[in-house]
Amino acid sequence: HFDFGERCYATCYTSANGHDVDAVRTELMQLRSVLPQNRPLPASYQAICDDIVALARENARWPVVPISAIDWREHPEALVCLEDLGFLRRAGAKVILEPVTWLSTLMSAFL
Repeated sequence: HFDFGERCYATCYTSANGHDVDAVRTELMQLRSVLPQNRPLPASYQAICDDIVALARENARWPVVPISAIDWREHPEALVCLEDLGFLRRAGAKVILEPVTWLSTLMSAFL
């Protein structure tokens, strides 16, 4: 279940200003002003993240790997954090690496 809020934006590539691009920028700037400051990932999590990005590049056509294929560096709880940040998506005993990037690439092939 996703809650996208009161408004859904759409980019129109044939429009000179992209249609809703300015409205999206305005809303993102407003959100930036009210959300807490970003905190850097712990170094151990960043190393895991770097491995995920490299593994995603190696498996670019089908970035689905067993969870056990990732070196969690004795931090199995990093899975939840990195999933929340969008670096991977759990699918049973496997994960989809960089799911948004992969889905965007897949969708662009159809356009």
